Amino acid sequence: MKFSTLFVLAFTFLNLWRCASDVDDVEVNGVVLDGKTNLPVHNATINMECWYYGNSPDESYEGSVIKSVKTNRDGTYQLTFPKGAFLSFTINAYTYKDQDFREYISNGEVDLTTSLK
Repeated sequence: MKFSTLFVLAFTFLNLWRCASDVDDVEVNGVVLDGKTNLPVHNATINMECWYYGNSPDESYEGSVIKSVKTNRDGTYQLTFPKGAFLSFTINAYTYKDQDFREYISNGEVDLTTSLK
């Protein structure tokens, strides 16, 4: 009985600890599309904040890095971050409503396709 209780507690702790970890060398590749026509949106601005845990003892975010980029003619963009766990970003484009997005980072390559209204 004691062994199984200790096993469950250890397993739970390891899973919680593992959930609050950063991914190194994050590369974000995205495409911004028109929500009605599904065509690429050229020259949209992506303001992205990449949050990381670092050495936070209480599993809260220790800090973040903010970057901006514009889409090319194909509606694509790319951003890189040294480490991260969570992305929050806003996409602004002429004649479209500004939209906010959020995404958890599970591996080093994040592929995002977003449609604007």
